[in-house]
Amino acid sequence: MPPFHRAGPHVAGLWRSAAAGLLALALTAGAALAQGGFLRDVDDLPLAPGLTERAEAATVFDKPGGRVVDTIASGTLDRGSVVSFYATALPALGWTPRGELRWQREGEVLAIDIAGGTPLVVLFFLSPG
Repeated sequence: MPPFHRAGPHVAGLWRSAAAGLLALALTAGAALAQGGFLRDVDDLPLAPGLTERAEAATVFDKPGGRVVDTIASGTLDRGSVVSFYATALPALGWTPRGELRWQREGEVLAIDIAGGTPLVVLFFLSPG
């Protein structure tokens, strides 16, 4: 009998909850990779489906105090789709919302700005926080 069964049903429930959380994280990351992939210079930041990164426009600094990444993506989707995608995907990857299109995780701050027009231009700015 596995050790968590001897500890009682509440411990088994915790194990099931943890496993479900890990599965949700894996599915979210897997869906992002299958649909849009990840940004080249921030390999754990998903790219919303319908966006294409302009990798040649990226600026990256790796400093002792943390990394600074400024990159751009564009596509034909609308602003609401981008906002909705990141509002769902980023918390599953450990990011905490700090305002509209502002996030924080493990000492880093992510700001996403959306410029209107066709194509829609999305700017990502990651910095120590």
